[in-house]
Amino acid sequence: MFRHPLGEPFNIPGNNPFPITNLAANLPGVARPGNYEVVDDSDVSVRANTLNGFMFGSGPVRRFVGSMTTPITAQQIYPGGQSGSLLSPAYISQLPRWLVNAYKPLVIGRDAAVAGEVSRLNFTP
Repeated sequence: MFRHPLGEPFNIPGNNPFPITNLAANLPGVARPGNYEVVDDSDVSVRANTLNGFMFGSGPVRRFVGSMTTPITAQQIYPGGQSGSLLSPAYISQLPRWLVNAYKPLVIGRDAAVAGEVSRLNFTP
């Protein structure tokens, strides 16, 4: 479960419009890979012997892979999205990719950013 400091409805899964739900009534949270001493470090007990014994509450969040070539090529992913607004589809837009260790290209440089833009918001005084 991704617990937001403001609580419901910002938690994922939670009482919100997103299609991500608890696994079962007695099995809260979101399934994702991980275990003891793996890339997806999840700090679980190797001796867990209860239904929720393999649950974990902390670990790495942002994942980044970069190659210092010219130009730099990089990919990254966050377990949330680009928006902090609960009503935005971008609130958890990266979570499905994060759960399966997929990445999105990290656009570096003005020309690459302009070529890869999806939308633009201009602020003027």
